[in-house]
Amino acid sequence: LGYMFMQCISGKLIDIIGVYRGFAITVVIWSIAAAGHALATGALSLGALRFVLGLGEAGNWPASIKVVATWFPPRERATATGLFNSGSIIGAMISAPLIAWMALTVGWRWAFVLTGATGFIWMALWLIFYRSPKTHPRLSPEELTHIQTVNGANEGKANEPVPTWFQLLRLRKVWGLIIARIFSDPVWWFWVFWLPEYLKNARGFGMEAIGRYAWIPFLTAGVGSLVGGMASSRMVRRGAVPIRARKFVMLWAAIGMLSGIPAVLTSSAQLAIAFLSVATFCYCVWASNILTIPADLFPDSLVGSVAGIAGTGAAFGGMIFTLATGLLVDHFSYTPVFFIAGAMPLVSITVLYTMVRGGEADRSAA
Repeated sequence: LGYMFMQCISGKLIDIIGVYRGFAITVVIWSIAAAGHALATGALSLGALRFVLGLGEAGNWPASIKVVATWFPPRERATATGLFNSGSIIGAMISAPLIAWMALTVGWRWAFVLTGATGFIWMALWLIFYRSPKTHPRLSPEELTHIQTVNGANEGKANEPVPTWFQLLRLRKVWGLIIARIFSDPVWWFWVFWLPEYLKNARGFGMEAIGRYAWIPFLTAGVGSLVGGMASSRMVRRGAVPIRARKFVMLWAAIGMLSGIPAVLTSSAQLAIAFLSVATFCYCVWASNILTIPADLFPDSLVGSVAGIAGTGAAFGGMIFTLATGLLVDHFSYTPVFFIAGAMPLVSITVLYTMVRGGEADRSAA
């Protein structure tokens, strides 16, 4: 709920005050909330801290996509998105065995404290090293000219007022992105949040076994993030319209995510992990491209706002699906949840093909 509430606000904030300060503010909120989990004394206080954590985390995606839109031409954007998105996947991969080890040795409270501390380390590095292309001391004049040329349609709009949410919501393609993410992002949220619980309750894994195996689907996800970005970027370099290249790659990713369904049907825990690993690979192929689309269709001055609005849809879908998952598991089993999660990306890709159309020409008219 906190993540959903803050997506639109953080995206617009970043468009108004800039990514340098806006990103730092959101990470400070996230870091304080993450470390604060160690003070939780019950479900109510833990829930309140989780809400604040969502407020801070919401700024990550609009800010990251805005950085990509500012620094990279269309033929490189999805690759850049895949690279930064793989960072979150690598973090999830490392955290599975690391958090299991910490919980068994020093306790769960220290896990939250140390995780929150990494946010402050990142913020310090960000404030020291990040600069826009116009002010970066190591950017050559030729490189700056190249960036300004390929993103030239955006330069004239840099100082124009940022449209309101209501103005952006009049656009069909914005609604297409919202609806597509309502149906696609909950799939990832399901695997991230419910995988340890599923392995424990449905497959009989203990904490040690979860730490030993739960990182594998995140490893394949990280690879998928890179592969998905590079695949559409290569198509763009060969002359494809960016939005068409993204959707073509995402179509095959949506089909590949159906592999999550047999994961719940097989009696072999190892085979279930293998099917899930294919599904997470395909999801991150998808993610690298859908996260890039706002930068393909809108000028830099709108990218944060549009990414935030689309992220609101993602958070809404994730919140509803998380609640539905709990109800389905309590009253039935994990089987219907896996079937629904496997089919939802097909709905998303249908929405994208019918509602999100255009190319680079849209950026100057958006």
